[in-house]
This record gives sequence, structure tokens and C-alpha cells, in this order.
Amino acid sequence: MNAFKILFVLTFVTFASFSQTYKMDELRIYSWNDAAMPADWQQDFTEQYTYGNGGNKETKIVGISFPSLDNVSQHIKTYNANNDIETDELYAWDPTPPGSWKIFTQTLYVYNTTTNNLISETSQMYNSVNMTFINSTRELFDDYDGANAKKQTNQTWNLLGMGVWENVEKVDITYTSGLPTLALYSRWDSVTTMDWLPPYEQDTATYNGGLLDQVNTENFDTGDLDRSTYTYLGGLLDMVLFESSTDGGTNWDPYDRELSSYDSNDNNTVLIFEDNDTGPWVGYFKAERDFSVAAPLSTESFNAGNFIIYPNPVSDVLYMKFNSPISNTAVAEVYSVDGRLVKSENINTGVESSNIELQNLVKGVYLLQIKDNNYNKTIRIRFLDSHSKEVLAETNYWLKVVEKPNLLSIAKTANQQYLIFSAHGACVDPLASQTAPPS
Repeated sequence: MNAFKILFVLTFVTFASFSQTYKMDELRIYSWNDAAMPADWQQDFTEQYTYGNGGNKETKIVGISFPSLDNVSQHIKTYNANNDIETDELYAWDPTPPGSWKIFTQTLYVYNTTTNNLISETSQMYNSVNMTFINSTRELFDDYDGANAKKQTNQTWNLLGMGVWENVEKVDITYTSGLPTLALYSRWDSVTTMDWLPPYEQDTATYNGGLLDQVNTENFDTGDLDRSTYTYLGGLLDMVLFESSTDGGTNWDPYDRELSSYDSNDNNTVLIFEDNDTGPWVGYFKAERDFSVAAPLSTESFNAGNFIIYPNPVSDVLYMKFNSPISNTAVAEVYSVDGRLVKSENINTGVESSNIELQNLVKGVYLLQIKDNNYNKTIRIRFLDSHSKEVLAETNYWLKVVEKPNLLSIAKTANQQYLIFSAHGACVDPLASQTAPPS
């Protein structure tokens, strides 16, 4: 699995075919149905993409089963001021009448504020009883050479122990002329040495004219050898052939292949996986993708420092404070995670503050969108019921849009002291007692 992981990364980085001018609108997943007369592809799943910020980075993905057309999953994504992904929330559909989206997991991304390189990617599970997220897995990226991370460490959260991150596996990557050419995989010894064991597997990659040519995988524990060979047509990836060898590389047996097709704009529209378990090549997985021209990126969506909302979580009234009088009539709209408009409030020209009453909402996560003719900003808010409000009665939370990659959470303690936290919970700045949130 590790070989395929690094292979996927290499493939994605080198061969992502759609440019900044195109975006994927829909993805359809098929499996091969031998029982059909005649045998044919059967659609199983559809993903529909929404781009709230323009550009080609999706802000929402809705997964729908086929042919029942039932909701299955939903991703809500947010991006920082550099248009790098910051959060990815996964919701599962609860069919219990009337049906609703339930938060399941979230993935948090942290970047170096100087280089903008990715530092960590943390996955958390949602505890619906405590209404909190619990750490699950984490990937750390460090030892950078420019924009290339030379080490990736995979960790799991130890719930039964002291509540700490524990190492599981690491990948050490070597680059040649900016291209990854060697990946060494090592496991953590948590029993005796409490240190990294010698590598158990390696991937070596070769290139031809800057295009990935072959990836060879050797497992030192078993002696197994695998390789993937890449062929191109007109500079676009046409086929990836997967082979294995049991005699040290003298003879290679093909077992899988990946075929790609493109539209006139070089967007990868069809991807088919085939195996030859029964002799001839037979398809078992197909993905079809529809593309369209992407709208210009809404840079206003990432401009910062112009307003704050508070409190968040909220249990009754949500307040909005602007740094200066707004120049255009705007509207604040609150949406449920399934896209239903549940509240709307007009914001008049010239005001510096406004509010929207949310007392009658059902407990859960909502999206606040503030927009005018030139501006569009979406922020996730959490609505609490009266019981949850009592639990958090001693603390007010403030969310401020700031001109930094990570949003800050500002907590007011019982003694009127404000503490600034990073988006991922680390206290970064204790402030002197104040009667209003810091500007």
C-alpha cells in the first residue's frame, strides 16, 4: 500500500491534467457488471462539485448513490488567504426523517507562515455526545528543500494512554532536480527501541524528459518486487502498467493497468482500471469526469481584516462587526450543510455592525455567507442548544478574519482576559484584560 501511496502522489503531482482555467463539475464512478445482458459498466456513485470562491478549488462535494439518487456524503472545504486548503469536513447523510447531514470527520491543514509549506494534516473524528472532535491520525511534513518535503511522518492518537501522538511510519524522500526519485519506508518500534527500524520498503522513480517513466518497488521483508511503467500520447499520460516479479526481476507478470482519455482541452475525462486475472484485460473500475471553464478566483473571498463575527459557537444572536462602514448594501445568509437557506438578514450601506437572530435553529453546523455585488465570504458557525450553552456559559468565543493563513479563535475567560488561539487550538498570545475583543 505504501508503494501505491507514493505512486499516487507522484502521478497526481506530475499528471494532474486540468489547468487553472478548468474545473471538475461532476465525477461518476462505475463498476463492471458481469450479470448484465450484455455485460456492461454500471454506475454506482456520483460526486457533484461546487466552487463558492470561483477558481478550480471546490468548496463543496456532494456524493450521491446511483441509481437510487440518495445522499451519501458531503465535503465542506475552506481555504486560507493563499488559497491553500485549510479544513475539509466530511458529513454523512442521516436518512432518519426528515433527513439531515451529520458531521463525521474533519481534516485540518497547517502551513508554515513564512514559506507556506504544509506542516501537518490532522484527521479528527466527531463525538456527537460531547460535540467535540477527537484526534485520529496525523501526517507531519518537514525537512523541506524549497517546496519539497523530504520527510513525512504518520502518527496515530493514543486515546487509551496519555492522549499523545504516537509514531507509526515515516517516508524519507530524495529529490533529483526537483523530482522525487527515492522513497524509503520505515516503521516505528514501540516495543523495544522506541526508535525507527531500518527501512522495510523502497520506491525508486525514473524520468524521461521530465515525465515519470517508471516506479520500482522493493519490499525488503518479503523480497517482493513491483513496478509501474508510464506511457504517453501527445505528452499526456495514456497508460500505467503494473507488474510484479517473483524471481528477482528476471520475469515480470502484468496484473493491472490504468487507461486515460482526454477531451480537446487536455482534461482527463475518463479513467479505467483493468486486470487480467482471467486472461484477457477486463475493466473493473471506471471514473468519468465533466469539466467546464472556471470562473476567475474571487480574491475578495480571501481578503482579510475587514470584519469579525461573535460569538461562535452561537446560541441566540450572531453579531457582525465591520472595521469600517460598508460601502454597498449586503446580505448575511445562513445555510444548513445540505444547502438550505435558513436565515437571511439585509445589511444596509454605511453600517459598522449588524446581527442576525438564530434562536430557532436546530443544534448543528451552519454556513454564514456575507456578500454584496463584489464580495463573498463564507464562514462555518456552530449553533448550540440551551444545554450546550450552559456548558460553555463561562467562555465566549470570537472568530476573527485576519490577514494570515490561519484564522484565530479568541476566548474570553471568566476574569475578562482574552486569549488568542491558533485555528488548531494552540494558545499563541495572552492579552491583557480588556472589555472588548482585540481589534
